[in-house]
Amino acid sequence: MASLLMEIPTEQTTAQQIEYWNRIARGWPSNLRITLWLQYSDQVNSALVSRWLSPGRMNRVLKTDLFEEAIGDGLYPLLRRRTGSTIGIDLALTTVARAQGRYAQMKGLVADVRRPPFKNGSFDAIVSTSTLDHFGRATDVENSIAELNRVLRPGRELVITMDNTCNPVLGLRGMVQPLCLKLGLLPYFTGVSCDAPGLRRLLTPTGFQIRDETTVLHSPRAPAMVVARVLDSFALSRLNRYYLSFLGGFERLAGSRAGRLTGYFVAARAVKY
Repeated sequence: MASLLMEIPTEQTTAQQIEYWNRIARGWPSNLRITLWLQYSDQVNSALVSRWLSPGRMNRVLKTDLFEEAIGDGLYPLLRRRTGSTIGIDLALTTVARAQGRYAQMKGLVADVRRPPFKNGSFDAIVSTSTLDHFGRATDVENSIAELNRVLRPGRELVITMDNTCNPVLGLRGMVQPLCLKLGLLPYFTGVSCDAPGLRRLLTPTGFQIRDETTVLHSPRAPAMVVARVLDSFALSRLNRYYLSFLGGFERLAGSRAGRLTGYFVAARAVKY
């Protein structure tokens, strides 16, 4: 691990942001059971990453946050099978500690994706699922993408997802977010994001070439989560499997005209040239 690291001035990391995400992470029970909704989200993301990452075993992969691994299975089980070493970073020490508590073989590091402390060309692939859509400024997103390009080897892939601003539910959430956060109706802050053309415009100027684009997580979130909570309380494994399969069927919308609106996330596979 030490051979990858560069010295980064500590004053560049915003202490308030670190404390905010540590506070959010501490608010999640450490013994939280992996819910049906988390399983569905992991299922969709795992299918996307599995489909898009180049075949064959890779030496070193970066995951840009560890929230999924801290509260659910996340993507690490998939990445572990494909890589010699998976390194995950996160601003929140609590999140890193919980993720490593679940996966002792994973290397976790408290670090800022806007200033990843790695040498140029350190990674064979980068996976960034809904990380960069938690910044309040567009410049933070742009800086993060430029840095991800820097630490990726030429010819290698970035798989990235961000909140889809074309989704009307997310559009409404953006308008009422301040009030919802104050009332405790949302668990955490979500920041600036983009639609599919916007993600393309973010990636291409920094030295990425888009190879694939899609939208993911198409099931209607609010009613689907309500049903998932009800089924969680009964813990009927066969019924739960049927429900996961039912939710997975919504992913076919990605190939339809409606997909640009129904997908909660835009996704891209970009290669560094």
